[in-house]
Amino acid sequence: MKWIGYIAILFASSSVCKGEPFTPLVMWHGLRDTCCSNHMIALKSFIEMYKPGIYIRSIMIGEDIEEDREYSFYGNLNDQVEEVCHKLASDPKLQKGYHAMGFSQGGLLFHIQQTYVVAQYWHDPIEEDKYRQHSIFLADINNEKEINETYRENLQKLENFVMVKFLEDTTVYPNESQWFGFYASGQNEEVLPLRETRLYEEDRLGLKEMDEAGKLHFLSVEADHLRFGVDWFFQEIVNKFVV
Repeated sequence: MKWIGYIAILFASSSVCKGEPFTPLVMWHGLRDTCCSNHMIALKSFIEMYKPGIYIRSIMIGEDIEEDREYSFYGNLNDQVEEVCHKLASDPKLQKGYHAMGFSQGGLLFHIQQTYVVAQYWHDPIEEDKYRQHSIFLADINNEKEINETYRENLQKLENFVMVKFLEDTTVYPNESQWFGFYASGQNEEVLPLRETRLYEEDRLGLKEMDEAGKLHFLSVEADHLRFGVDWFFQEIVNKFVV
């Protein structure tokens, strides 16, 4: 069994592209990584081997690989999302729909709720009011400040929303947040699963509606952050969702 490093949360959005062998795939790398690192190239080649003729675009932020790596640490996440939206909207091969696959931070930027100790997307469960007041990214995209109907509407357009939880994760806390679960408000010990959170009960993002429609997929793997076997990846992700 070989292992691919630095593969994390997967976000799958699918739309049927008539006339094409497969729906195109957009990949977004994680922290410290680039669009064109060895393992991202290997992953792209792996998918192309099983899906010949598929168009895959690996996202680059900035003008070159060095900027791409630097911006994975620094820069305003909202600006990065805006840049990527412009690039994808300008790609003629993506106009009929595409799958989106995010790796770790890339999954968050494709809209996966995670909790890292990084200022732009650290959700402080102890001081919720301060978090909502000062968060420039996470509280906004999770509709925790006010409900942005556009966010809900866009999420509803997905055919499948695939979330992978790494059961031995040492990077994301709590690892239940990889399935949109989180600490109960005011403390950092009790973790609520998604269906018991305010986000779900009030359906602030439309996740409850998607869940009831069978669009949410909760996968797990016995591995640390970003690491799982290629056999699992093929069977559970590529074969089922990259179509």
